[in-house]
Amino acid sequence: MVVTEIMGHKLVVPHSTSLIANTITPSVYRTEYSIRLRYLSILRGRLCLAPYVKLSPLAYQIGLASGGRDECVARGPPVAQPSKHGDATMRTWIETIFDRSRPGACCYNVSIMQPSLDVIIPCLNEQRALPESVCRLHEFMSSNMGGYSWNIVVADNGSTDGTLEAADRLAERFAEVRYIRLEQRGRGRALRRAWTESAADVMVYMDVDLSTDLAHLPDLVSAVADDGYHLAIGSRLLPESRVIGRTLKREITSRGYSLLFRSMFFTPFRDAQCGFKAISREAAHDLAPLVIDNGWFFDSELLILAQKCGFHIRELPVRWTDDPDTRVRIIRTAWEDVKGLLRLKFGGVGKVRHQLRAADKL
Repeated sequence: MVVTEIMGHKLVVPHSTSLIANTITPSVYRTEYSIRLRYLSILRGRLCLAPYVKLSPLAYQIGLASGGRDECVARGPPVAQPSKHGDATMRTWIETIFDRSRPGACCYNVSIMQPSLDVIIPCLNEQRALPESVCRLHEFMSSNMGGYSWNIVVADNGSTDGTLEAADRLAERFAEVRYIRLEQRGRGRALRRAWTESAADVMVYMDVDLSTDLAHLPDLVSAVADDGYHLAIGSRLLPESRVIGRTLKREITSRGYSLLFRSMFFTPFRDAQCGFKAISREAAHDLAPLVIDNGWFFDSELLILAQKCGFHIRELPVRWTDDPDTRVRIIRTAWEDVKGLLRLKFGGVGKVRHQLRAADKL
């Protein structure tokens, strides 16, 4: 019999069960027949628990007490209500099956399910860059993201070259790669489609040039999957960030834009436009349909709306290498950004708040 303590309560596990982790901070999200526990991994056997659920701002804390025998008897099924935005997916899911063979008792047979992850790559006319980038990303995720059931999704938005054919070849080569096709252009439009159609617990998007060092991907995903944030964003503007090869013109433009939207909306995050973000399924499905912009301003609009509507955002410093072949038109994009900020400032944020409140999501 294995005995460990969680939040001051004893947890007793039968000899046949392996328990990974010495110290556990359990966070719980309950659906109709599911409990997700953070950092608790049961490989085999039966585990029966007496849960006491208490609501906290970001997740539920659960105290676990033993029934005093190898086959511990739970004192009743766990009860929890979802928070206003839903809780983040935890690293381990524990699927519960109620065993009513004993009067007044509920025992849980435990099985493991991995949280799911979709990495979306929006692209436009990237037939040359796409194959190399997807192969690099696939190799990295195969080596470093084994705790997730993951897929790579290429979101082709209006390409007129061989991007679609390249995506099809990649999907044939790798079982974890698939693609979607949009006839209309727009990175925001592609992300909205990919996010709203995805059933993954966590969704990430990154630019096709992979300018952000992939070594930051596990921490980005973990901020949403494990730490309870609704969004996690890479930042080139934090003191710990490292930016390589960026021109002075682009650096000044980026920092000036950051100062502008932070002055207008008092947001704590600095870099709204870095193409390296993660979002929970609940936040994506709540927010993406309400974002109006279909282009480059989609990121800024999403983050400002999320922050003003009470969603939790984590900003992480990244190592970022400038792509000299970037397609971004600075002057045109800057003007579209300013118009978008004014739209949000004068009515846009209030309208989204009203829509979320009417849908009982605030």
